[in-house]
Amino acid sequence: MKRELRRILALLALAVLAPGGRASGQTNSQYYFIRQIPLGGVAGSPSLTIDAEGRRLYITHSTHIDLVNLDTGDPCGVISNVPSPRGLAIVPKLHRGFVSNSREGSVSLLGLTTQAVTANLKAAAGTVSMLYEPGRGEVYAFNTRALSATVLDADSGAIVATIPIPAKPGNAVADSGLDRVYCTLFDRNEVAVLNTKNHTFTGAWPLKPGKEPAGLAVDSENHRLFVGCRNKRLILLDDHSGKVLSSVPIGAGVDATAFDPSTHLVFCSGSDGTTTIARAETPDTLAVIQTLHTEKNARLMALDPLTHKIYLATTDYEAQLDPDPGVPAPRPRTLPDSFKLLVYGAAP
Repeated sequence: MKRELRRILALLALAVLAPGGRASGQTNSQYYFIRQIPLGGVAGSPSLTIDAEGRRLYITHSTHIDLVNLDTGDPCGVISNVPSPRGLAIVPKLHRGFVSNSREGSVSLLGLTTQAVTANLKAAAGTVSMLYEPGRGEVYAFNTRALSATVLDADSGAIVATIPIPAKPGNAVADSGLDRVYCTLFDRNEVAVLNTKNHTFTGAWPLKPGKEPAGLAVDSENHRLFVGCRNKRLILLDDHSGKVLSSVPIGAGVDATAFDPSTHLVFCSGSDGTTTIARAETPDTLAVIQTLHTEKNARLMALDPLTHKIYLATTDYEAQLDPDPGVPAPRPRTLPDSFKLLVYGAAP
């Protein structure tokens, strides 16, 4: 009887949010379409980065960077003097951004107040993904062709270290409380672990049953990783040990994964026109609560932690005729000047 009473009290404690619990800030509201923001032009190889403090969304293209005001939803500028922008890391306290240039293997230093490039820094071949690690005030540039991470001092821009990585690095997150940076290794079905104190690769964790990891997000409070995988699985990982704790189904073609620490919701956006929304019910469990229907190829996403809105990027496509039986359907062509953002939020 006493054992059963203790079990009930423990469950009640979770419900009122004991440390690591999940009740505070939760929302049971379904996400819905709010608006479309036309940007025009072609998508190129875009990425979406939120500056929550500066209230700007940065959308990189192959030739320039679009800016959107997060409070009004209106386009508010274009940065065109960057060579081949792909990824962007925001350093809020310095009002500075670091932009990767994939073709040049370089990083452009961007003043967020002036929206002007102040320097171009050498990285390595195939610089794509960017990450700011606030614990040590450093920026990581992940080089897909050089198989490495270039570590830059955020204040001076000087190269601090180059970390070899045994496979092509993808999306990355930091858990400063554990002095670690993590990045996906798509071809190896693993997450790489980098030590931020001595700038070394310390190992890689398998993601079974996940394969082809693409999206990556972190819950720094509970030291958990969320890995969106292309075999339509979302993996919950203990980032102390690398142990797989939970797995739930998601849509096809996932590219981005985001975690909202206030609502404990995890978002996985895919090219199949769906964004799967799961809730971290406890630090060790996930549950899918909504399959949000978006648009085809809306796989790139950013989450505004203040408003809890998500922003997805996509383009419009030409209508296709049904192919003849046994003939593969041709790849759909995008309509010119149709690049846009789709905005979704929780119902009030």
